[in-house]
Amino acid sequence: KMASGGIYDQLGGGFARYSVDREWLVPHFEKMLYDNAQLTHIYLEAYQLLSTPMYKKVARESLDYVLRDMTDKAGGFYAAEDADSEGEEGKFYVWTPDEITEVLGKTDAELFNDYFDVSKSGNFEGHNILNRPVPHNDYAKKHKLDPAELQAKLDVMRKTLMPIRSKRIRPGLDDKVLTSWNSMMISSFVLGYQVIGDQRYHDAALKSATFTATTMMNEKGELLHTYRNGKATLPAYQDDYSAAILSFADVYEMTFDPVWLERADTLAKTLIEKFWDEETGTFFFTSSEHKHLLARARSSSDSQIPSGNSSAALALLRLAKFLDNPAYYKKGERILVANKVAMERGGQWFGHMLVAADYYLDAPKEVAIAGPIDDPGTRGLLEVVNQHFLPNRVLAAIDPSAANAEAIRKQLPLLAGKTLLDNKPAAYVCENFACKKPVNTAAELKSQLGL
Repeated sequence: KMASGGIYDQLGGGFARYSVDREWLVPHFEKMLYDNAQLTHIYLEAYQLLSTPMYKKVARESLDYVLRDMTDKAGGFYAAEDADSEGEEGKFYVWTPDEITEVLGKTDAELFNDYFDVSKSGNFEGHNILNRPVPHNDYAKKHKLDPAELQAKLDVMRKTLMPIRSKRIRPGLDDKVLTSWNSMMISSFVLGYQVIGDQRYHDAALKSATFTATTMMNEKGELLHTYRNGKATLPAYQDDYSAAILSFADVYEMTFDPVWLERADTLAKTLIEKFWDEETGTFFFTSSEHKHLLARARSSSDSQIPSGNSSAALALLRLAKFLDNPAYYKKGERILVANKVAMERGGQWFGHMLVAADYYLDAPKEVAIAGPIDDPGTRGLLEVVNQHFLPNRVLAAIDPSAANAEAIRKQLPLLAGKTLLDNKPAAYVCENFACKKPVNTAAELKSQLGL
């Protein structure tokens, strides 16, 4: 319903901040990076789980929106777009029937206006917010149209209208880059590449992660919080570290370059050194580097974005699996134990913490794949893992013929002893480093993963 409503930009992709009605029709038109990062992630996971084409379409359009309108040349992603332009909320986004007819012509405009609920009376202060009141397949059936052909026609119309809209005065842009929000978007681009396969998403995730690891991170493993106009400033907060660790782990699972786990490990050590509170078994929001504070706050409840502690719990539990590091595992466990009663009493405020708890309780599957990354057999095994909903897993890969293969195996215990099978790429499904027999085919891997 959100994807069909006006809260979703039906023309340009991306979600507004919230709706003011129960139909998701009239949004507060401001677009926040953290909303689009998290919603894109959810639609991609929904597509993995249900194979509903609309979910993939919405995810692709939202990622394309961020690439088009919210990406800094250095690689970071901007924080937000305002709701207002020319002093009016939503003016950039709304239409009249005559405006659309002028661009599309009478015949195409009749279809477009009917499909997207555009009328002379309007649905928002005499103008029209594009929305889809009738589900796509139902609309096609009612008008005796082929759903795919209808979608193709509408896509052409949307592409025709976009340059016209782009000539309008745009809403204001909040062009700062915040490490935590930026990291969430990196993770969504990684998943977008894994699910959809668009190389642009791979490149955007890698460029932005490299931006974080260079511009926003120093040699000591310390992060900065914000970046704008070529300058990074302010010591980072705990949620910056937690989100960056998760994004680096995700980038590893996309590139299989162990440098990303090294960087995640470096950040985790800094996080523990500067933010850990041994008394409560949680992290402070501010570090020991933040000066002149009346108090050091701690937050574990999740609101519009995950709390630093819930992200840290998940990040440390994941890193513990990759690196076989019991100390990380123990600290992730302590955060969950510290919040056990709070999760029981108010689960709705601990959604992301419960994701970390589920990861902890579920004995995550460890999938190791041995084979040249560009080998079709290797790609086929990776696709099984990436294109199905497997939330509680870690994924590692190695080319056994690489010159640094033994060094990588020492760094990542999950890859120890993982070799080709019958001279073909092989997949190993493990739990607590105890592995089933290796397999060569996608069908066998699906079976072992219970898909």
